[in-house]
Amino acid sequence: NKLRIGYFSQHQTEELDMSDTPVSAMMRVMKKPETDVRGVLGRFGFSKPLSDNTISSLSGGEKARLLFAMIAHNAPHMLLLDEPTNHLDMDTREALVQALNAYEGAVVIVSHDPSMIERVADRLWLVADGAVHPFDGDLEAYRQHIIEQRRTERRGNKGEKTGPSKKELKAALNEKKKQHPTLWDAAERTEKKVAQLTRQKNQLEDDMTADDADVQSLQISYGKLVRELETAEEQWMEAQSAFDNA
Repeated sequence: NKLRIGYFSQHQTEELDMSDTPVSAMMRVMKKPETDVRGVLGRFGFSKPLSDNTISSLSGGEKARLLFAMIAHNAPHMLLLDEPTNHLDMDTREALVQALNAYEGAVVIVSHDPSMIERVADRLWLVADGAVHPFDGDLEAYRQHIIEQRRTERRGNKGEKTGPSKKELKAALNEKKKQHPTLWDAAERTEKKVAQLTRQKNQLEDDMTADDADVQSLQISYGKLVRELETAEEQWMEAQSAFDNA
């Protein structure tokens, strides 16, 4: 038996024939009777009226669902997904996460959606400097890796010179705080925000393990919180960089 691979890219929606309908597009792909095609489309949330509309009238999420139906209809052994949650609403994103977790084949995902990665991925691979390496850690460890990497880049390569003493560094920092109080306040405020959101994230993770937990509701809250934390970390890095470079 040949290996069947399903591929989804965020740019594939642009390749759809906008004058076509979902049912006619799927019939060309599946080469099966219309009743079978409508059955597959129905499992992906396409009612008969929606299946008969032109693709140009579909939302971004509906076009993405149509593409998922096209690649999944023949039960591929492996799925290659490039930014699969782009344009998806919360309900469709949740359905995709559940479908991928129930999928028995292999899945390779390229994504900037931390919530999806945390809930679906078993292993992380780091793409950097023209190479791919396994990343030994979870998404939180990856965030810390990026933060430390950016700090190192900002410091630059100082060579082998002996740096100032801790006392001198502390005195210089205090003097800089006095000279740039607004920048320091912004850096300190955003750092506290990151710490607060991290505590909330850890608490939600604990809540989801409770026997009486409303897991679906908590997962939605968790996804929103992770995205908020990611934004806060970016703001912290920008504020800290502005202070460091002042």
